[in-house]
Amino acid sequence: MGNQAANFTECLNQLGFVLLDIPQRKRAGWGRATTTDLPAFAQEELFQLHSKLTGRTVPTSFTTGQWDFVSSTGLHIEYDEEAHFNRYRLATLELSWSDRLPWAEQYREMSSAWESACITKASYGKYWSSNSTERMFGPSDPPGVLGTLGSSRWKQRAFYDAIKDAVALFKPGVSLARVSMYDGIGGSAAGSVLKHTPRLAQEDVSRHLTGRTLEGHRGSTVSFHPQP
Repeated sequence: MGNQAANFTECLNQLGFVLLDIPQRKRAGWGRATTTDLPAFAQEELFQLHSKLTGRTVPTSFTTGQWDFVSSTGLHIEYDEEAHFNRYRLATLELSWSDRLPWAEQYREMSSAWESACITKASYGKYWSSNSTERMFGPSDPPGVLGTLGSSRWKQRAFYDAIKDAVALFKPGVSLARVSMYDGIGGSAAGSVLKHTPRLAQEDVSRHLTGRTLEGHRGSTVSFHPQP
């Protein structure tokens, strides 16, 4: 866990969230996001997106990595740093349901505006490609080259983000808030503060989370209720 994620964890703790570890998440039924939890039309649209990114035959299902944070209230929280904003994430925000996501408009803008920062952060090693990502998305261009092939790891990260978005929208009992390092919280970009300190004002973080929270199955923004 890097400085930003560690400091954001402290912000959530200060707000009174009880954050679950992985075994606790599984017991509560909040494990990894998977396409098998989605309605057939959403699965099909995600499979079409995968084929568009790879040209490969689609597996029967996909399962993402772990959620960044899951609270005891059922709120899932993702904190998105540089590697999440690029042309592939932009493509995942053009799905038929994307406009129902409370972060969609801002994330489209960030994905267009901040790809250069993604290149600086994530154009080497496993940030760019790995055996597992190339099995899933095909070969990559040389590191830092966004040509015909691009980056298999960037594609995987964006695709997994899209699955998590869809699960939050369509699976009952799951709510999701996305926070970007580029979000203005209390007058400053969240990442510029969290790289050094957890000192974002609690009321500003609370307000931001409320505006960015999508309640599972109904697709509406909701208020959350951390533990007192």
